[in-house]
Amino acid sequence: MEQFLRDVRYGCRMFVKNPGVTLSAVIAFALGIGSTTTMFSITHGLLRDMPFDEPERLVYLSIDQLAGSRFDEHLLSVHEITEWRELQSTLVGLGGFRDADFNLSGTEGRPERVNGARVTANAFDILRENPILGRKFLAEEELPGAEPVVLLGHSIWATRYDADPDILGQTVRLNGVSRTVVGVMPEGFRFPYEEDIWIPIELDQTAVVRGEGRNIYGLGRLRDGASLEEARVEFAGLARRLELAYPDIYDGISMRVINYKEHIVDSEAVIIMNVMLGVVSFVLLIACANVANLLLARAASRSREIAVRTALGASRARVIGQLLAEALAVSTVGGIVGLGLTYVGVTMFNNALTGQIPFFWMVVSIDPAVLIFAFLLVLAASVFAGTAPALKATGVNVNEVLKDETRGVAGLRLGRISRFLVVGEVALSCGLLTVSALMVKGVMLQASSGYSFATDNVLAGQVTLQPEEYPETSHREAYYRELVANVEGRPGVSGAAVSSGFPGLRAYRWRVQVEGTEDAEMQNLPFTRWATVSPEFFQTLGANIIEGRGFTWSDNVESQPVAIVNQRFANRFFPNESPLGRQIRVGLADEMEEWRTIVGVAPDLAMNGGDEEYSDGFYVPVAQRVRRGMVLIVSGPGDPLTLAPLVREVAAGIDPHTPIYQLNSLERTIALEDAPERVFGVLFLVFGLAALLLATVGLYGVMAFSIRRRTREIGIRVALGAVSKRILWLTLKGGLAQLFVGLVIGVCLAAVLAPAMSDMLFAAEPWDWTIYVVVVLCLSATGVAASVIPAARATRVNPMDTLRYE
Repeated sequence: MEQFLRDVRYGCRMFVKNPGVTLSAVIAFALGIGSTTTMFSITHGLLRDMPFDEPERLVYLSIDQLAGSRFDEHLLSVHEITEWRELQSTLVGLGGFRDADFNLSGTEGRPERVNGARVTANAFDILRENPILGRKFLAEEELPGAEPVVLLGHSIWATRYDADPDILGQTVRLNGVSRTVVGVMPEGFRFPYEEDIWIPIELDQTAVVRGEGRNIYGLGRLRDGASLEEARVEFAGLARRLELAYPDIYDGISMRVINYKEHIVDSEAVIIMNVMLGVVSFVLLIACANVANLLLARAASRSREIAVRTALGASRARVIGQLLAEALAVSTVGGIVGLGLTYVGVTMFNNALTGQIPFFWMVVSIDPAVLIFAFLLVLAASVFAGTAPALKATGVNVNEVLKDETRGVAGLRLGRISRFLVVGEVALSCGLLTVSALMVKGVMLQASSGYSFATDNVLAGQVTLQPEEYPETSHREAYYRELVANVEGRPGVSGAAVSSGFPGLRAYRWRVQVEGTEDAEMQNLPFTRWATVSPEFFQTLGANIIEGRGFTWSDNVESQPVAIVNQRFANRFFPNESPLGRQIRVGLADEMEEWRTIVGVAPDLAMNGGDEEYSDGFYVPVAQRVRRGMVLIVSGPGDPLTLAPLVREVAAGIDPHTPIYQLNSLERTIALEDAPERVFGVLFLVFGLAALLLATVGLYGVMAFSIRRRTREIGIRVALGAVSKRILWLTLKGGLAQLFVGLVIGVCLAAVLAPAMSDMLFAAEPWDWTIYVVVVLCLSATGVAASVIPAARATRVNPMDTLRYE
């Protein structure tokens, strides 16, 4: 260890004497280690294990049932949960959950929308989680007629109730029902996704018809000694028993029993994330090749020193150890700087995706695993970058080097290794840049399609009416009608409306039948988009009906069912005629809805988000198909966020227990939808530019070093009458050859990587030849520049200086 530390100190002194080489190597290592560690932090955070005791023993259960030529996945019903609890033996407990949002209200603050879940009483036993205050649910609290109870999440308890230690026994109003608080869960626990409140699932078999009400996500834990395969065999048998007992309901069913984490993050997502990490590691490989070239050049200048050390008795292993220690010193400094870059990257990633990561345990941070990974990268980088120069520098003929009094590098032939490293840098950077450019183009295609309506002056927020408080459709219609009317008449409001979704985001998708379609074609009906809107919808967005009429509030359940189609729908299904008066309906086979008469044609309002190709669709009036959850949109002349207090005030005046949540400008809401894609696109663009910079610098360094070694040869050629063009081509052709070979290999590499990452390319095609051409031209331009600059310097060599030196 003392000898190793002495080698490190010596290496540090040598690098201080050569600040240019040191700075270049540190920057290269910092970019490579920083990029790779940043991507590892993201991958590790998104793929980390769930924070439960023995998470690998948690299982997810669902039913697959044959439907025609395919299997449809179904959740479990009350009947299946209660029956299988008694019959199965491979699980410690069989339970389940159902995610649900709640309207939380009370005297302690304004109403708010809270993520929550309905869970079986044994769910927390299966997870092995206990409250920090109070108790878990009791088995009898699953039964019909049980006292309404609730478990609070730590965050809600701390923020809304000021961490009141006497919260137990108090009541809170949840979806219009008063529930008694029986416990508070630990900080950070938000199962199954990002929940803050839990209530028991009511397991009432008499209230649900067998085969219906399949809305429970099955959850279990393997008993000690039981395997996942044993559980699959057992539940396959239980499914077979159901099929024999109820053939009309359970015909063609099979059980899906998988690890719970696989239900959250499937194998395809794991592969994609790891492929992304592998692609980003190209930056580190390029950095190592870059530093290896720098160290090769430095080894050439130290060949006499190394020869003297060898002549004085130093073994080759001893000299190699010293050179590797020097590489480790510079890679360590680069690693420290790289960790700083990782911190910046992780912080920016988390800030950009605040509220967008769906599962509470997915935390992207610089934790011990990331630090260990960075440490291993430093070691690997120092070995990768230092081994070739060390072996080359110590493999020369000592006598030849000591006899050489002029060059001092006679025994060190570096050209082939340097050229190989440069070709590798260019190839890797070409592959990474191509994938990065495809990702960026995909994001831009999704975001650049534009909208035919204003989004920057529109406020949008969600409202959900709970069945406990609004059991009838007429009650919900009356609420939304009053809400729109009261908001629309306020100062600063240009228009107000409600719709079933946010304008500019994807609307609901279902099969549509156009009047005249034969019954034999029912299974092959085309898909389209549809939305429920109030009569003020088009006016609020500044869109005018193109043909026919708009909706009115008199278009209700007692009047003729009507629809307004958009222009793309009209062009698709009625290309040479007016759609007015024609009829359409949605559904499939015996589940078709009533026929609707088309009364108007509206402009295209991005019913499929930024993808125009599948944005055909139609609208139905809210009074004929009112939904529990709707989106309120309000337009005004100024900043839409200034209207938020007014909207909350109006809503509270109508119903003080129903919150309006996710209030934001429509522009911001649409932007948040594509935030993950944009973040990964920007990250890969940065990684690609880092690779381009490193490859360019590497090519420039090799060319400059090569020309310095040939200064005497070039001087003699000039003295003998060689013209500048000849000298320029003589020195330039080597760099261009390396560039060409690297680009050919890089294009082939990109052709392999792009299809493998097709799911992350969004709207871009993996075989977009324009991107390949642009990347090749970009690399060619930078590569030619990196070759021409040192080559042009060679044409200015003074032969007298060279001959005088001789």
